Amino acid sequence: MILSEILKAVGILIAAGIAAYIYNTVLNSKKEWKKLLLEGFIWCVVGSFFLTMSLGKPTCTDQEYDPRGTVCNQYADDGYEPTDEQYMAKFAFYLTLFFVPVLYGINQRPKLEA
Repeated sequence: MILSEILKAVGILIAAGIAAYIYNTVLNSKKEWKKLLLEGFIWCVVGSFFLTMSLGKPTCTDQEYDPRGTVCNQYADDGYEPTDEQYMAKFAFYLTLFFVPVLYGINQRPKLEA
């Protein structure tokens, strides 16, 4: 119980560090805000996708090989198979977590005079 709470806190601190890095990178960038917004969105989508794909895959204990690929007949009891809704919810969570600092950093940048 205590270890799980400590690991949860460490995960939150890591996410906060990533968000602070994103914010500082955007804030100190010399690029135009539109380009920063597009690049930030693309990076956030890619990062969110990879983090979402790491969501709970159980180990396959019995598999078959056929011409279409590998088919798993039985999974071990060491994980769960997420639903599409769980994948989308986790993707939205990570995208929001990483894209809000991009928006906030762009908003806080000093306005350049023309």
